Amino acid sequence: VGHHGSVQFLQMYGKNTLISASLDASMRIWDLESMACRRVLLCSAPVLSLAVLTTASKPILVSSHGDESLNLWSLGNFQLERSFLNTHGQVFCVRVPGEASPDVAVRFRSLITCGTSSGSLVAWNLRPASIARSRSVSTLTGNFANSEERLLVIERFLDDCLVDAADLEFDDALLVSLRELIQVRSVSAKPEFHEECWFAAKVFARILEKFGCHDVRLCFDESEEREEHVPVLPVVLGTLEASNSAAEAKTIVIYGHYDVVQAHSTAGWQTNPWEMVGKNGYLYGRGVTDNKGPMLACFFAAKALQSAGELSVNCAFVIEGQEESGIGLHERGFANVINANLANLGDVVGVLISNNYWIDDKRPCLTYGMRGVVDIKVQVAGPEKDVHAGVHGGCLHEPVDDLINVLRKISDSRGCGSMAVAGLRDGVRGPTEAELSNFAKIDLEVARYAAEAGVASLRFDDPVKILQSRWAEPSISISSISTSNRNNHF
Repeated sequence: VGHHGSVQFLQMYGKNTLISASLDASMRIWDLESMACRRVLLCSAPVLSLAVLTTASKPILVSSHGDESLNLWSLGNFQLERSFLNTHGQVFCVRVPGEASPDVAVRFRSLITCGTSSGSLVAWNLRPASIARSRSVSTLTGNFANSEERLLVIERFLDDCLVDAADLEFDDALLVSLRELIQVRSVSAKPEFHEECWFAAKVFARILEKFGCHDVRLCFDESEEREEHVPVLPVVLGTLEASNSAAEAKTIVIYGHYDVVQAHSTAGWQTNPWEMVGKNGYLYGRGVTDNKGPMLACFFAAKALQSAGELSVNCAFVIEGQEESGIGLHERGFANVINANLANLGDVVGVLISNNYWIDDKRPCLTYGMRGVVDIKVQVAGPEKDVHAGVHGGCLHEPVDDLINVLRKISDSRGCGSMAVAGLRDGVRGPTEAELSNFAKIDLEVARYAAEAGVASLRFDDPVKILQSRWAEPSISISSISTSNRNNHF
């Protein structure tokens, strides 16, 4: 997907990144390794020129615009850091000191020189601006400028593991790989971490390649209906072939995701969430259980079977990067990516999702079926503007009241699938006697489950009934209600 207007400027950054500027008031960040547009930076006016300042305290992208403004963007996360107005006309060219000029005096290393439409040459020195320093490379977090160096570090580890395949310890490979990935803050819901998401995708791709997967690719939604505001984060695809490499081997798809939810050390963490720590037999760190750890465990388990000559199916790995983004499947284009690559997945006979719950903190389980999910958004319109309840309340049809009346009718208090929506249970298979017997064998501790859920009581006291309602019956949940009254006025 290209620009929607004339391209005015192209700027290389590093070995694999190209930045394009256009009169359509956008800049695009292109990953030359995968030939994909990884970011779109929307601007307030057409972009006329670009420059990359690498001699400042951290790398900065400088862009000039048709409204006579100059913008400074962090090349660590592509967020706008500063903007200022040039009163001497539009800037059609920008020059900065280059990395090949070590003899440039310190006071000039943050100098931006511009040629303007008025015939003037204008210069700004950013040194007094005290732009925040980038994070240290040793933490393996944050700065995209160092992603190639970080990949080399991880590749050296992978090469060391593969020196003698006969002595390869898959458990050790898993733990070290996971330790490195936990340090990558691949938070898909936050734009400032999208470069980290890309890095996590590339690390997973390198691991798949190094340990023998075929046709490893970073894939994207390239359909025309993809919205510009939806970030482009890759889906990693790769296939580990069956031990006998037989053409008739069936395929199991193993799905997971490399993105994570944001974590703050002040939010109940006793350790740094971005560093993996072992304690009392458990591993702690953001992504250990959801979902980097399970994804790596599935891969290395399959690789161990393959090495032992016992992998009887092809394993096609599908690792996406927006599961935790809050963006719907259709909107983020995941279905389009899968549909576009169905032919490469082979003869699929099953899907394994390495992203599920245990029965409790101590008992794992095999999930052989899921209820699925349908997201529905209901919007009720009312007056064209917010009105005061004390003045107009009682004589108007109020949207929130109407919405609550509708929601009140979709379920009742009996629970366990007792919903008031006609036809919702049509085609739903009830649990078999064997399944109910298995539910009883689980011996769910009702009081403990209620405490873990943070509630004083449940809708049922019968453990089998609780598990049936959670696992084998449809349900309707109202996840949020919002109004136009953002400031909570009357």
